Amino acid sequence: MRHLDRSKANPPACLSCYRHGLNNWNDLKAEERVQIWDELAKVQGELCAYCESRISEGSRHIEHFRDKHRHPILTFTWDNLLGCCMSTDSCGHYKDSTADEYDPTQLIDPTLDDPDRFFNFRTDGTITVRVDELTVAQHSRATETLRVLNLDDIRGRLRKCRKTAVDIYLGTYPDMLSELQACDEASRRDFAEHEISCIENDPYSTPIRHLLKSCI
Repeated sequence: MRHLDRSKANPPACLSCYRHGLNNWNDLKAEERVQIWDELAKVQGELCAYCESRISEGSRHIEHFRDKHRHPILTFTWDNLLGCCMSTDSCGHYKDSTADEYDPTQLIDPTLDDPDRFFNFRTDGTITVRVDELTVAQHSRATETLRVLNLDDIRGRLRKCRKTAVDIYLGTYPDMLSELQACDEASRRDFAEHEISCIENDPYSTPIRHLLKSCI
């Protein structure tokens, strides 16, 4: 999970043609869904807003951060829409069909909150909640977000996917970390910032980004 800047996109004009109480989500035309996806891509690229897996046509859905069945008034609200994978063991489908009851105000919205403030993504694929930097309420929100989206299941595939991404990255440059430690701070920063920009749109890149930042 990474911070998403919704200001990079414009609210799709088609959403203004629909109203809760008069229309339902299935009324959207195919070309209008394409318009929504075009704007979502400006915000999050081709990665799931939650798990950062690669999504493409046929393997994605338009996610309502606040579930449209529990919060129907927000069905056509642009700020409530995200691009999400089709996984049933994590992310949006898991949130709204498998997870126990939850309060959406207690979840981290990646377009409003910076997940980096709440989580450490580790090179072994695990996610831990930051401790010293968070208030009790913030710690509770972070923990609840992991639970409801099932992003760090101890036996889950996402841990393996994140670890594999890290292993592949480090495998292309096995001496990187030791060589970075021998560099001055400015050189380490320049290298890390360049690498972070290169991997920005790669699946499961957040643990790599966290690793690079730790070298600065």
